[in-house]
Amino acid sequence: MKTCKGCQLRKAPKSAPKGLLHPVPIPSKPFTTVVIDYLGPLHKSSSKEYIIVATDPTTKFAFAKATTKADANTTMNFIIDICTLFGIPRTIQTDRGSHFTSQVVEQLLKGLNITHGLAPAYRPQAQGITERFNSTICDMLSHFVDTDGKKWDQYVNWVCHAYNSTKHASTNQSPFYLLHGYEPRSTIDLTLLPSDTEHDQFDCPTKSQLDVGAILQIHQPHVTVSPQQFDCPTKSQHDVGAILQIHQPHVTVSPQQFDCPTKSQHDVGAILQTQPTTCEDCATVVRIDKA
Repeated sequence: MKTCKGCQLRKAPKSAPKGLLHPVPIPSKPFTTVVIDYLGPLHKSSSKEYIIVATDPTTKFAFAKATTKADANTTMNFIIDICTLFGIPRTIQTDRGSHFTSQVVEQLLKGLNITHGLAPAYRPQAQGITERFNSTICDMLSHFVDTDGKKWDQYVNWVCHAYNSTKHASTNQSPFYLLHGYEPRSTIDLTLLPSDTEHDQFDCPTKSQLDVGAILQIHQPHVTVSPQQFDCPTKSQHDVGAILQIHQPHVTVSPQQFDCPTKSQHDVGAILQTQPTTCEDCATVVRIDKA
């Protein structure tokens, strides 16, 4: 037909012309626009076969939940969870599946004054951010499932937290930080630092123990420090030499650890200064000479 001159002159296309594609507007705030999609069916795990996923295009934050069905009621409850956790979005974008276009979902969105954006049919690229996360969450869950592909539903929340806590390539920040303004406390922090070291590293409050070896290893991993603890403010002397060598590598410390006759502790913060200081209790001059 394309090569026939008569057909080209007489036979016009009967279908409507294709519409123009419009770029998706950039949201001004986090969770102004939410993209939702279903992942599955997967191997059944504790009666769960699907994962419903929501992503925020602004911060790349992802929220997922394991479900038994991919129906309208599950979608409605998931949208309610999003509204109660992150606020009511202005737009929710989905594909054209019946679990998204049902009357129950449409009534909910209308009642919450949410615009429902539908992606073009057979065009998964329109929801690229969610489709990409679906691939990522499957790869991450594969490290925790059994050989038969079960028990994955126990790790969905942990996997989402790990994803949201990791620096994103497009923003150079973690989704959690972009949404909340601070980095979350993770299991790595619990492993490297004791739970009672949320104060300044060398400003030791009474009766608190600082694992100085662990702290120094974090800031200078190439330096080996012998294990010790500071029992502030009595019964122990700070290893000033070790601290200064790591935090002031360009200076040389005067000999000894300054054993104060009055049994008091020298202020490590003052010792770390580049100018000589004097102990108020023993009048010992703490000198730091440049190498």
